[in-house]
Amino acid sequence: MKYRLDPNFIEFVPVKNEFRDKRSLPQSIADLSLNDEMVNFYPVTRKGQNFLKYCGGWLYDNEKPSSIVQCVRQYTSDPNWFCSEINMALAADSPELSRYGRYIRQLKYSIGMSRMNFTGTVFRGVDMSPSEVAKYEQENLFFIPSFTSTSTTKPFGGKNALIHIDITPEWSKFCMEIQPKHTDFPHEDEILLSCYNLYKHRRTERSNGQRIIKLELMNYHRYFDYRRNEIRYDNSFDDDDDDYDFRW
Repeated sequence: MKYRLDPNFIEFVPVKNEFRDKRSLPQSIADLSLNDEMVNFYPVTRKGQNFLKYCGGWLYDNEKPSSIVQCVRQYTSDPNWFCSEINMALAADSPELSRYGRYIRQLKYSIGMSRMNFTGTVFRGVDMSPSEVAKYEQENLFFIPSFTSTSTTKPFGGKNALIHIDITPEWSKFCMEIQPKHTDFPHEDEILLSCYNLYKHRRTERSNGQRIIKLELMNYHRYFDYRRNEIRYDNSFDDDDDDYDFRW
């Protein structure tokens, strides 16, 4: 069944609207022609309705993962790229989230319950269109709907953009260090960031033709009013910053 795409999350556009010639195409879409369509995924300022419907709420004891290690390994190491399936559904706020809702809640829970000793800057290489970059730059505070895999040392190479994310001790509980027991790829030095984390765009730089997008992981409870599903820039609503809420 087809459904209407929410252009705040996802948009199909002609390649020629984003890139002027074949030589400027990122590696991930190099096989497309300028007349083909490509997809843009955007950061958002409200949580998607399908996410709220299928991926929110408390986990009852019988819904919690029986093994946090196995829950995380399903994301990091599934040979059929299960991680891509759930991240595409999150990024588009697709009705397909009805299939993945319990697992997404379990993975959020697993991240929140795992130790996180690392603080500092993590990196992710990604191919981005000019419209995607502009959306990051236009929004002061925003969510990235998908789970985000980053590295402390080895971002994905060969991409046209490199995202830097500063993680402070206060909000490192929204991330987890992927230990060797969690993955078949321990050499990646991975830090996994939860879905719908809140970020602030600090600046965009250029280096050797690559955009460097610098973000900061922000205080979720201070700036997001989950009752109204809106980011509050004035920090004026009453909430308890100390209570970690697994409903997010």
